[in-house]
Amino acid sequence: QTIMQDLRYAMRSLAANPGFTAIAILMLALGIGANATIFSWVNAVLLNPLPGTARTQDLVTLTYLYRGEVMPSFSYPDYQDISSAARQLSGVTAFDDLAVGVVVDSDAERAWAQLVTSNFFDVLGARVVAGRGFTSDDDKPGAASVVLSDAYWKRRFAGAPDVVGRAIRVNAQPFTIVGVAAPGFFGGASGLSLDMFLPMGTQPTVMAGGSRLDSRGSRWLRMIAR
Repeated sequence: QTIMQDLRYAMRSLAANPGFTAIAILMLALGIGANATIFSWVNAVLLNPLPGTARTQDLVTLTYLYRGEVMPSFSYPDYQDISSAARQLSGVTAFDDLAVGVVVDSDAERAWAQLVTSNFFDVLGARVVAGRGFTSDDDKPGAASVVLSDAYWKRRFAGAPDVVGRAIRVNAQPFTIVGVAAPGFFGGASGLSLDMFLPMGTQPTVMAGGSRLDSRGSRWLRMIAR
């Protein structure tokens, strides 16, 4: 009964002061919006940085020290050496993000892609719900396979069940869709939502500047290990 009296008094007070009421509602809206934004960031970056992956607590980001500074980027030969020599890791994957131009049935648009090594989905424990992921052959130059994210498959192809096997062009190069990632998986970069995943073997054709796969000094890849 006391609570109801307080609520009626509060409503009468707010109705009698419309200017104050408007400011109070605006302040509440701003506060709720700011807190929702902050929570979304904390959830995406700190609490659950790689949604859609298995046993996230077993994943680590690799860095190295160079003259006292932490360096996050590696060359592809670095990746090959670490991947083959590591004994305390069950798997190591490397990746990089890039904006690409995509043409589907003569309709062009910009999209976000992630260039990944062939063991990317296996190391992260991310499922592919249609078709397949990548194989070791996709790490070789000349590969032309692409795996779509679930969100991009539904938005760009209306969730068509026959999407696997379709041909598209990425940065003017022909590609064949070989799979679709599971819902909720956004890639290996925290806070980003990727549209598609390209195998490492396509780097010379989709990135400007020629091949980086043999250059020890070109450090452009990030690495995650399990």
